[in-house]
Amino acid sequence: EIDVSAQRVRNVVSLAPWPRGVVLPGFLGDVLQQLDDAEVTLVLDHRFEAYGQSRIRIVLESIRRSLARRDGAPLDGLAAWIPDATAYGVPEVISILGTGRFDTVFVDDNYRVSRGAAPGLQLRVFRRVGPMASAGA
Repeated sequence: EIDVSAQRVRNVVSLAPWPRGVVLPGFLGDVLQQLDDAEVTLVLDHRFEAYGQSRIRIVLESIRRSLARRDGAPLDGLAAWIPDATAYGVPEVISILGTGRFDTVFVDDNYRVSRGAAPGLQLRVFRRVGPMASAGA
């Protein structure tokens, strides 16, 4: 999710269903089994600054997590002690250390290619999922 006017980027990562087949002994194994058919969602909230036409700097400011069963039933057993949602602010000193800088080229309405600045020098290709920008998204 990108809000250009507010200079915000929210990366939403969903893991569903919870990975099965991980077998651990004791109460940890019980908790993992109780999380079968659960969905974990992370929302990574960043502010961004644009430089010129293609350079973007993003800074992680907060992380929100939610946990729920996909069928809507409440978690049971020890898993019921896990909060449904949590939110954490990222301290500025840590946030600045993890700041990302990217040169971005928009190929068309659906694709963009970003190259990270040193030290990572990552190359990423993004594809829009959902309505195209020209359709009012």
